[in-house]
Amino acid sequence: MVLFCLCWCGCPRPAENQSDEQKNRHYVAAREKLGALDYPGAIESFERAIDDNPRSALAHFELGLLLETRENDFAAALYHYNKALKLRPNAYPADNIKQRIPGCKQELVKADALGTMQPGAIREADRLRDENHALRKQILALQAQLAGRPAGPTNWQAASGPRAAGGTEPASGGSAARPVGGRTPGASSIGDRAGAAVAGNATRPRAHPVKPRETPSSIARLYGVRLEALLAANPGLEPRKLKVGQALNVPGP
Repeated sequence: MVLFCLCWCGCPRPAENQSDEQKNRHYVAAREKLGALDYPGAIESFERAIDDNPRSALAHFELGLLLETRENDFAAALYHYNKALKLRPNAYPADNIKQRIPGCKQELVKADALGTMQPGAIREADRLRDENHALRKQILALQAQLAGRPAGPTNWQAASGPRAAGGTEPASGGSAARPVGGRTPGASSIGDRAGAAVAGNATRPRAHPVKPRETPSSIARLYGVRLEALLAANPGLEPRKLKVGQALNVPGP
């Protein structure tokens, strides 16, 4: 009886059925984003699918494939490949994973050799990647918070009140009436110049030196711009042949 209990407790739980995995709403959303070539969005949705169901071999495999081919994050890809292989060792996608693992390990060996020559650069790239991941979570939390907040009156609407006849607003404390819209002479030109300066700074491209293991996708996500905009700002760029130290133009968001 004791042996039976030990065997029962020690046996691993079977992986989820493939059809059940594919019904997960985050997994479905990830597949749709893949079809739309939204790779960062697909990565995020597969991560959420794994949060919902850590035993989803398909989600682990799909996420590992994206991390390998789109992000060049071979260590993270190996982690998810091994998870999927452990969950489903004798069925799909086990054969595909066994074919991809050697290539990931080879790329990691190259990265280790580079880290020996430039350890500071590798540590800085890892720090930036972790910081980018944390910022992305904060942005998602703020977006969710703002989506649930009701829209209120603007500061101008709250302060303006009814307008006086003749196109002016009644003044308080015996002061002269203000023109409609509350704008004083000269304010328009000053505001326009300030707005033009801000717009010019926002659209001015920035220079980004490529760091080890960075890809156009990871750089675009770091600055919060679309991958297509980054590629358009760098005509002739070959995404798979980035060189460490190569300067890329990063357009404004």
